[in-house]
Amino acid sequence: MTPRLRVLIAFVAAFGLLAASPQATVAKKRHRHPGCGKFCRQAGGFGGGPSTKVPVKIRSQEIRVDRDGIIGIRAYCTLSRTCDGAILVDGHVSYGRADLRIPAHKTRTVYVAVPSKGRRYLKRHGHDRQVYATVPLKGDHPVSVSKRLTLLLPHS
Repeated sequence: MTPRLRVLIAFVAAFGLLAASPQATVAKKRHRHPGCGKFCRQAGGFGGGPSTKVPVKIRSQEIRVDRDGIIGIRAYCTLSRTCDGAILVDGHVSYGRADLRIPAHKTRTVYVAVPSKGRRYLKRHGHDRQVYATVPLKGDHPVSVSKRLTLLLPHS
């Protein structure tokens, strides 16, 4: 075996080990995909506010759309059992809807995918300060309506 061939074989072997090492692999970016099941798709829009205790509280928030076109809305379940339903986000245009499941007496961030029409509106106007989220729950519960939300453009 010639010295050139030995060097070539050693180089190929070293490259193979380098490629097989876990440090050499590039981490894949995970994309979030907020779901919208059957109940979410059939849920109505704005309705009369509840006359009793609201099952889901959503305080006033300033929310920025991320690069994937997703917003995260903080919501608190006031019931003694899990709040299970949908969240609908509307303003000058519809900003999307998603399934909602929050454990009893807990606060969670609910992710909602903003459709292209909503992102286009934000791109033209910069923000929308007249956004509200409605939360219809499964079962015999009143619809919760959020405080006013502000949606902002993603960072460039």
